[in-house]
Amino acid sequence: KEKTWEPDNIEEFKLLGNIISYTVDLSKVGCACNLAFYLISMPARDMQGNPSAGTNRQGQPPYYCDANMVGGQWCPEIDIMEANNHAFQATLHSCAKPSNGHYELCDRMGCAQNTRTHHGAYGPGQEFRIDTRLPFDVHTEFLEDAGVLTGMRTILHQAGKHVILGHSNCLGADLAKLSDAMKDGMSLRITYWGAEAQTMAWMDVPPCGGGACHGSNAGGATISNIQIKPGGSVDQELVWVVWDPKDDLFGTIAPRDVIADHETFAALDKEGIAIAQWKGGQHFLRKMPRSEVVARLKEAKEGATKSSGGGS
Repeated sequence: KEKTWEPDNIEEFKLLGNIISYTVDLSKVGCACNLAFYLISMPARDMQGNPSAGTNRQGQPPYYCDANMVGGQWCPEIDIMEANNHAFQATLHSCAKPSNGHYELCDRMGCAQNTRTHHGAYGPGQEFRIDTRLPFDVHTEFLEDAGVLTGMRTILHQAGKHVILGHSNCLGADLAKLSDAMKDGMSLRITYWGAEAQTMAWMDVPPCGGGACHGSNAGGATISNIQIKPGGSVDQELVWVVWDPKDDLFGTIAPRDVIADHETFAALDKEGIAIAQWKGGQHFLRKMPRSEVVARLKEAKEGATKSSGGGS
C-alpha cells in the first residue's frame, strides 16, 4: 500500500541566517555512489498555487520537486551534501521567479564546490585532513544580510582538522534568488543512489575513475546528530579583500562577480591568496572573514606607520 503524503504536513525548515549540522559516516560509500542530504521547496505547486502531487514522478514521492525536474516538477534546491568516501560536493540551485509558487525553470548546474579541488583535503586515509574511513562533522552556514541570502559556507570537521568550502564563486544575484524559498521554508531530503562511473563523473572523477555503485562498493551509511542553530551572520562570510598597502583599493572587498569570473580571478594557492583583474588594474587579494576585515586593515595600517616611523 502506497504511503499517504499530506502536503500541509511536510516539514519545512527555515534556515536563512542559521546553521544546520550533522555527523556522517560514509566510510563504506564508494566511488560512483552518492549519499545526498539536501533541501527542496517541497511541496510542489501548480500554476494556481495549489499543492501538486505530480504525474510523472520517476519513483519520487507525491509533491516532490527539485532543480533538475527529476520528479517532473521544478523548484529551488540546495545540495548540502552529495558525497562518497572520495568526494564531497555542495551546490546551490536557484530558479526563475515563480508565479503563485509554481516554478517553470531552474539552474540545473547550479553553483558547486567540491573537495576535489582541495589537494589532500578529503579521502580514505590518514594523509587526508578529513579521513573518510572515520565519521566527521558537517556544518553548513546560510549567511544573510537584511533577509537576503549572501553566501553559504560548508565546514567539514574531524579531530581538530577542517576543510572549508566557501562558495565564493557563487554570484550574489543567484544567491539572492534563493532568499524567498529559504524564508518560506524548505523540506529536508536524504537519499542514497548511484550508477556507473561515467554517469557519476560529475561528482567524483578524479579521484575516482572506474567501478559502479553496487555490491561492496555500496555499503551502508549513517547520518546522525542533526541540529539547527542560530548563526549565519553575514559577518562570518569569507570574502576576498585587496591586500596590498600600495594599492589604492587596499582593504576593499572584491565583488562576487569578479571572484566568479575565471578570466578576472585566479587563486594562487589553497590558503587564501589570489590576484584579480578589476577596476582597470591587477590586485593582490587575501581571503578572510568579513568580520575581521576592519580590524586586520587597522592593524596593517598601524604596522606600516610604525615601520615608516622607525626608518626615519
